[in-house]
Amino acid sequence: MKKIICLIIICIVFAGNYFAQDRSHTKYGVVDRRDLEMKYYEKDSSAEAVVLYDYADEYFVWNKFENAYYFNATHHLRIKIFKKSGLDHANRTINYVNGNFLTSEQITNIKGCTYNLVDGKTVTAKLEKESIFDEQIYENDYQKKIKMPDVKEGSIFELEYTRETPFTVRNKPYTWAFQSDIPSEWSEINLTIPDFLHYKIIMGGSFPLAINKKEGATINYNNKYTAGTKYIFAAKDLPAFHNESFITTKSDYISKVVFELSGYQFPGEMSKNFTESWADMNNTLLMSVKFGERLKESAGLKDIVKSIEAITDSMEKINAAFKYVSTTIKYDNSSHNVYVFQDLKKTIENKKGTAAEINLIMVNLLRQLGFDANPVILSTRNNGKIKEDFPMLSDFNYVIAEVKIGGKEILMDATEPYSYPGLLPERCLNGNGRLIKKNDTRFVSLAPAEKFSKFEYITAEVDAEVGEIKGMYSITSSGYRALEKRIYFNSMAEKILREKLNEDRPDWHKDSIKIEEKINPQVPLKVSYGFSFDNNNLTKSIVYLNPMITGKITDNPFKAPERIYPVDFTYPLEEIFMASIKLPAGYTVDELPKSEMITLPDGAGRFMYTMDVTDNTVRVSSKLSIYKTNFTPAEYHYLTEFYNKIIQKHSEVIVLKKNK
Repeated sequence: MKKIICLIIICIVFAGNYFAQDRSHTKYGVVDRRDLEMKYYEKDSSAEAVVLYDYADEYFVWNKFENAYYFNATHHLRIKIFKKSGLDHANRTINYVNGNFLTSEQITNIKGCTYNLVDGKTVTAKLEKESIFDEQIYENDYQKKIKMPDVKEGSIFELEYTRETPFTVRNKPYTWAFQSDIPSEWSEINLTIPDFLHYKIIMGGSFPLAINKKEGATINYNNKYTAGTKYIFAAKDLPAFHNESFITTKSDYISKVVFELSGYQFPGEMSKNFTESWADMNNTLLMSVKFGERLKESAGLKDIVKSIEAITDSMEKINAAFKYVSTTIKYDNSSHNVYVFQDLKKTIENKKGTAAEINLIMVNLLRQLGFDANPVILSTRNNGKIKEDFPMLSDFNYVIAEVKIGGKEILMDATEPYSYPGLLPERCLNGNGRLIKKNDTRFVSLAPAEKFSKFEYITAEVDAEVGEIKGMYSITSSGYRALEKRIYFNSMAEKILREKLNEDRPDWHKDSIKIEEKINPQVPLKVSYGFSFDNNNLTKSIVYLNPMITGKITDNPFKAPERIYPVDFTYPLEEIFMASIKLPAGYTVDELPKSEMITLPDGAGRFMYTMDVTDNTVRVSSKLSIYKTNFTPAEYHYLTEFYNKIIQKHSEVIVLKKNK
């Protein structure tokens, strides 16, 4: 009996080892049959694919022929496909820089295979050169596109290549993401760095590493050996990142490791620091010919300075300067960088520029008008949040302008003609930015100065004889909703816009559509029109009338049972609906929704609903206010309950009975 028990235990141990494979020693070309037979990923049966192995070995190399320093990276990726929806993972892209001598990266030694199980046998399809091609994205930015062969449900494919990057192109390793939108069984990066290069290494995400260690290494530098350090970081069994609504960007939440060169001391040379501190970063930018020197340029602004100088009111001057820059120079959003790579005079002449170019012009114009103006660097929402405890210039990808007037600090982004000084576009609302100014560098809040606000108003009457509700409707937008709508409205011809407005609420018959203040960003935007729509219930002896003719919330944006990441509303929210509805003659109000107020804890939000009837006219008011813009996952259930109650209230009806 003991032998039988022992045998069972041994079998269980072997079975466990069979399914719990060690991915850390995966070799190219060697595929386990068990992986090919795998029908789904045990830890996440809904996964369309799984990363079996993702590995990079990065190391620094001295190229004696080019007398230059490179860092090379060999990358090996293996993925298992489960579902048809996962086939796109077999279309790979590799971003790289393609410039002139010592300003180009090389993607070499590309090889790949796809493995399928056919009639019980492993069939291998090799990646051919015809499935690899290059595409220019922007100037020197390119993509190498790779289509893996014969990939279908059940396939495993693997890809290996080497990236060779001159130090003149990029002075740090690329960010390594352990996590992606599919689960990962093993993700590892090995990085060998000479000790004369000083890097900040920052971990992101909430999952612990399976390996986090460093050890001594020897590196060849200029035909001499020097001391270095080898870092090994690995993560095991990471879940897929599932995108949720109301978040900033994926990179803020996934597990990753980020590198930033903070300084160096090459053998026999003086040391140099870049971003050891925020003061170092400030000085680096101010001394750069691609940033600080651009702030000394005044060419191309002489005439506009003369025309604005005549304005006596300071705020009107700032508004005039902003209007000139934002409406004259079109925003080119194809490049995201804090640096400027051409003379600003050329940007003015071309009437097109990046955020850095446009807003440095804005700063220069304000300075020439006598204002204390300076640039602010930031990271846009889709670029991720900055790490305030770790000065890293690579965190920043955008520039705005700052000006002081009457002791008040005003931020502005002249890339957006439908905003105004004080109203930053949504992409800029991402924590804090950094003021770049001699002897006064500091964080500045990028918190929204306005709400996302809409006010809907209806005056209507119910005609029970013909079964119709008709009246006048208006919607007034201000703050961020006005900005959003102006961008949309002005992106099309007037005729098309009116067609779009007619298509909205297709059951309504509209007439006399009026659009007010479509251009001026500093006043509310208003759309109004007459309307009518049929309601066959009105001819019955008992009528059910929802007074929320429009503006009602019917779907809870927070209906998921749980939340992994914080909720980010971006800006405070205000939605108001008011209506005055004249009831039909010959009917009596039998039931009326009750007035109610619902609040979120700690004053984070409030919903107010009021209802009354006077002289056969119903007056209803619904006001939703979200004051707090960020909620933790622990607070998520409050939002769920809050919105459920609003939906319930918005669904309540007035019951009318026909008089006998």
